[in-house]
Amino acid sequence: MGLFNKDKQTIISYEPEEGCLLKRSPIGDFGRNTLLQVPVGAEALFVKNGAVIAVFGGGSHLLNDEKPGIFSKDEPLKCSVYFVNNKVRVQTLWGMPSQIDFEDADTGIPVSLGASGTVTFCIDNALKTFERLAAGKEVLTAEDVQTYFRSKIALCVKDTLARKLIGEKRGFYSLALDLRGLSKELAADIGDELCEYGIAVKDFTVDKLVYPEEVKKKLQDVRMEAAILREKGSSFEQEREAERRAREAELKAQVE
Repeated sequence: MGLFNKDKQTIISYEPEEGCLLKRSPIGDFGRNTLLQVPVGAEALFVKNGAVIAVFGGGSHLLNDEKPGIFSKDEPLKCSVYFVNNKVRVQTLWGMPSQIDFEDADTGIPVSLGASGTVTFCIDNALKTFERLAAGKEVLTAEDVQTYFRSKIALCVKDTLARKLIGEKRGFYSLALDLRGLSKELAADIGDELCEYGIAVKDFTVDKLVYPEEVKKKLQDVRMEAAILREKGSSFEQEREAERRAREAELKAQVE
């Protein structure tokens, strides 16, 4: 990254690396007439005394007196150049480290529930990402970002599930039948959180709700109860209620 040609013009360039979102150039001292080459889908940040003084998009940029704030007097520029890859999209798994304890609204029994899925993100605001996540670092990798946000994502998912299961008193399988809606809601919530760090959530999915065995057994019992009521010739109201619960059990079986 960066070289000198035979005319001694400094060329600062960057080749995107897999899994690398931000990297500092090894070239720190350069004078006027320096050529900065930024690949498409990347940005270059000029950092002096810990502050970003200029941002350059994709293309070739000749650094000279026409770039205000870059040079001062006749002194050579002494600062750091960071290249940010804001084109690459990173997909990673997420999961809840602990389950939620609640009373299932459909069965009335205490159970525990967990969740897992995938999230896809990219850098949307290089300046914010540098200031919040990369200041003082040589390199920022996709793994660094995944590690940093893992607990924040899990906490957001847990809060949302707790609100629905406990606050709204929704049953487990009513959520399981609407994973698309749950994913969309969480994508917005987590997107707002990561936006403060210059990270954009491009996709967020809840792939699986960790199914509590207690609820599974209870739903099986409900199905059996409905069959017994029909055999005993129960009242119309009892049959309707038993059939409703049996249909709910059938819906549950479809998401297992």
